[in-house]
Amino acid sequence: MNLLTLARRATFGHSLQTRFKEARARLQSGKEYSKSVRTTAQLNSVQIDFHEFTYLAGLVSLTEALLADLGSDFLSRYPGHLKEKTIPLNTLSELGSVGAVVDSLVEKTINDWSYDRFSNFAKYIVELYNKKSSLDEELLEHMAEIKATRDLYIHANGRINRVYLNKAGAKSRNIQSGEKLKLGTAYLSHVEKTIVKFIDQLENCIPEKLKHMGKTSAFREMWDATALSECVRFETGWKVVDDNMVRPKDEVFAWAWSGSEKMLLDFFLGVYGGNTYPGREHDLMSTLSRWPPTTNEGQVISSWFDAPFWF
Repeated sequence: MNLLTLARRATFGHSLQTRFKEARARLQSGKEYSKSVRTTAQLNSVQIDFHEFTYLAGLVSLTEALLADLGSDFLSRYPGHLKEKTIPLNTLSELGSVGAVVDSLVEKTINDWSYDRFSNFAKYIVELYNKKSSLDEELLEHMAEIKATRDLYIHANGRINRVYLNKAGAKSRNIQSGEKLKLGTAYLSHVEKTIVKFIDQLENCIPEKLKHMGKTSAFREMWDATALSECVRFETGWKVVDDNMVRPKDEVFAWAWSGSEKMLLDFFLGVYGGNTYPGREHDLMSTLSRWPPTTNEGQVISSWFDAPFWF
């Protein structure tokens, strides 16, 4: 199944970098917003309570969205990690393509994970990217308490109950059941600092290779998955310029390709330089007629149809 999403990896590194950049930007904007409200608005106690709760809710939602986006980014490009391995015909008919079915399964998986404990949700995401890495347990305990406080305000107006104590765990605040948890500037400052650490640790868990996965690495994997790599190694036939640029070497054109191999080569030349690239003789449809989706080569081509890119 992973071959059908190879081309999606051309945007993987950029997407990861964007996720973290946007999360930090949202956090900074939230901090500035909260400070502005505090210093400029004339708020009564009820309004202060409402502002603090909505700000907390926004901060927690930021972290949940980041985890969900990171999980979706990975699974949509490596669907072999999904538990569901079969696709019902009626589902395929309804959604129209294998790629759309994958996206549907990814959405369901991430949604199911998000209803688990926050620490488990975070661990699921980290394990996708790096089984040898982990988040600091005390940091996860603080994050669990923060999320439990957010949930308590949503479902119980901030008044302590057993659900909070269970979710908050070791970092639960020691006040009597039925009493209202206080937020305040000190607690919200703690939340901000904790989320900064959480985002930093989460980013450090992701291998640098994935952060820089662009068109070049996706193109390489596509080439290596086909019969062409048995004739000309990627490094022999293509010059790597950077994460998002390769150029064909003379060896690509010098090899005595068979007719069907030339069809496949023309696909790669089309990805590199477009339909009018010099020396390209075959279009995509004729190539697929020789290399149907039942072959690795056909699945590579299908992956590009699902997520086309050019150099």
